[in-house]
Order: sequence, then C-alpha cells, then structure tokens
Amino acid sequence: MYQHKRFITLMTICALAILATAALLSLAGSGRGLTVQAAPASPTVNTISSDTTWGPGVVTITSDVVITNGATLVVKPGTTVIVGTWAVPTDTAPYVGGVSDRVEIIVANGRLVADGYVTATQLITPYQTITFTNGTLGDPPWWGIRILHASAAVSESIVSFARIEWGTYGISIDNASPTVTHNCITNMNGAWGSNGENGPAGTDGADGTASTNATDGTPGGDGSPGGNGSPAYGIYVTGANSAPLIAHNEINDVTGGQGGWGGSGGKGGKGGDGYSPTDPNVGDGGDGARGAAGGDGAPGGDGGDAAGIYVQDASPTIYHNTITKIRPGNAAWGGSGGNGGAGGKPFYPSFLRPPPALSG
Repeated sequence: MYQHKRFITLMTICALAILATAALLSLAGSGRGLTVQAAPASPTVNTISSDTTWGPGVVTITSDVVITNGATLVVKPGTTVIVGTWAVPTDTAPYVGGVSDRVEIIVANGRLVADGYVTATQLITPYQTITFTNGTLGDPPWWGIRILHASAAVSESIVSFARIEWGTYGISIDNASPTVTHNCITNMNGAWGSNGENGPAGTDGADGTASTNATDGTPGGDGSPGGNGSPAYGIYVTGANSAPLIAHNEINDVTGGQGGWGGSGGKGGKGGDGYSPTDPNVGDGGDGARGAAGGDGAPGGDGGDAAGIYVQDASPTIYHNTITKIRPGNAAWGGSGGNGGAGGKPFYPSFLRPPPALSG
C-alpha cells in the first residue's frame, strides 16, 4: 500500500529539533549536565552480543557497532548518539561485513529498539526524543543504521520517534521487517567522487647534432576520469523477505554525491632544436623537430543517485510519509586537453636571420 500525504506537524517539529540537537552538541562539548556513556576508546569494532542499553545521555562511537547473537540494543528516550569526533573523524575499525568506510550501526542477528515514544501527545504532534548525528563538520564519518535479516527467534527491530541526520543512508533494510515510524531523517549526503589524475607531460625531443637530426617531442598522457558520486537515501529497502512498516516519517534534504572532476591531459613534449655548426643558439635550416600533441582530458564522474524512500524487490507497507528536497548529485566537468608542445627552432642562414633589435 503506497500513500503519500503531507504530515505538517512532523515537519515542523523536525525543523525545531535542529535547534535542540545543536544545543545538545554544545552541552556535550562543555560536559555540563549530561551523563556521558562513551564507546570504548580502543579502535575495535563494538560487538554487542548480549542485551545492552544506551542512555539517556550522550553516547559517542567512533567505529562500527554490530548487534549479533540474538542480543537487543535498547536506545532510551533522551539519548543522543554522536558518531565521530573532531579528534577521531573517521571509522577507526570498519567491520568486515560493512558496506562503507563510514561508521555503521549494523543489526546482523539481533534487535535494535530505538523507540523515543514517551507520551500519547507525540501521536498528534510528533517529536523525536532520540538522535543519531554526526560529530564533525565536512565529510561525515556517519553512514547510517543497517538492519539485516535475523533468525526467526529474534524479534524485529523498532526505530520510532528518532532523529537521524548527517549520514548517507538513514536506515537501510535488507531482508528484514522492522517498524520504522514517526522519524525525522534529514541531511543525508552521498560521498563525492574522487578527482581524476592529470596526464603526465610528454618528453621534449633531443636537439640536433652534427650527425643526427632533432627528434620530435612525445605526446602528453591522457587524464584519468573522475569517480562517480555515491548515492544517498533516507530509507533504503531491498530483499524479497523485507516487509517493513514505514509510516509517518519526515524525510528531507537527501543529496547524492557530486562526481569527481576529470583529469586534464598532459602537455606535449617540445620538439628538439635543429643543429647549427656556427651558432649554437640557432638551429640548422629545416632541422627543427615537431612538438607533440597534448593528452586528452578525461570525463568527469556522474553524480550519485538520491531518493527519500528507495524500494527494490521488497514488499513494504508505506503511508503518511513527507518527502522533500531530494537532489541527485551533479556530474562534474571533464578535464581539459593538454597543450601541444612547441616545435623546435630551425636554423636561419646569416642572410635570412632577423635583424637585431635597435637599441635606444
């Protein structure tokens, strides 16, 4: 069942939550008035194999978190999960089963219960009491929540009344059927493609000698193409066994990564100068060699895809979600061609040489 209606109250409260999150991060930096429950400082994957509770307060993680062995991770209302810090801005220990070099919370064979429901008034004017956010500016280390198929003995996950922001995939569902409702998923951004390398410059030709002609320069090398930007999604659902409930979510500002710039072609090599037995500064007539062509510029990378809710080979129940500001990434410019090399200097006999410049 696919219905799409505007859920205005959710959008309004989602916007107000931006200010609340900013204030909470400010308090987290000062260490005032918050219970800090940090992940281990050592760079290891945080494997949760027994029932665990986070919060209320601030939880900081700098590496992948994997819920397995039938365990349940409960994230309580009033909890902010901060991914990465200024001191540790990248994933310190990527999980071998991860799909990104950014930090992921992976429900591998367990259950995530991040339910921010506190009072019945939230059903009328929803607001989020749990936040998952990026702890740095710029290229974020936060990828998102990834819920995988679990054994039949494990109950399905719940993500409700949570704010998920500044990641790449807000919630990714693969052959699982969690309940995903009343969330604010915002500012998902795909990684930018890498820029192509410029082609190497050609080699200059050798000057002529008394016994050899000058040689041509060699062509410049071609630039390499820019990499494609990566996609970004608010909610991503795939797998024939996926039948999640996705309802009353506000999803906005989802942008695919920009493609990388194509590399420029290398400059062609200069032709060698002709040989002159009388004047080493001027070549022998006709012996100047040809400059080589510059290399070709390479194409820029394509921009990454973007979608609020992406469904592939799955059977979700979707209704009453608000989706705004979805932008695919921009393709990048290709590189410029390299300049051709200069031709070698020919020799002018003395009676054809240009007259010297007049002084004064």
